[in-house]
Amino acid sequence: AIRTGQPSLCRNMLTDPRFAFWRAEAVKRGYASSLVLPLLAESLSFGALTIYSRQPDGFSDAEVKLLTDLARDTAYGVTALRVRAAKERAEELLRQSEERYRGLVELSPEAVFVNRDDRIVLVNPAALQLFGASSAQQLLGKSPFELFHRDCHMEMCERIIQVLAGQRAPVLEQKLVRLDGVVVDVS
Repeated sequence: AIRTGQPSLCRNMLTDPRFAFWRAEAVKRGYASSLVLPLLAESLSFGALTIYSRQPDGFSDAEVKLLTDLARDTAYGVTALRVRAAKERAEELLRQSEERYRGLVELSPEAVFVNRDDRIVLVNPAALQLFGASSAQQLLGKSPFELFHRDCHMEMCERIIQVLAGQRAPVLEQKLVRLDGVVVDVS
């Protein structure tokens, strides 16, 4: 059943030559017939459900169909539980990764800000100090172009294009404008 993905029915364990290897153990337990149903996920077997009967030819066609449906439902449930567990593991790993990333950014002595769609969405304490801000709210939502001197805007556009193309952008000397209007040279 696992190998073929199809139900395997042994109508009489006492006479079926395919069952010779297990016959003695089946007799000890009082089994006379069995039905083995594969548990499938995306047409691949990941296990089987085995049902025994004390009667030879213990499974009618209607029972085989009903039990096959039960195995399909069981496989679906197991697969859903596995998917949920995998999702929970992935979410936990993502949370841990984000926590490590945030810790690195927050503790960095270098000013770090994240620009998404021309808006600042994250700043670290060093960036607050550099821009002369007392809270992140003063910088979040602003365009980086509001914070850098207009003479640097062309170079900023070129750097953004390089980074988005996956290229390394060299360190440049630029001027930023602090919130109090003071122009500061930065790398």
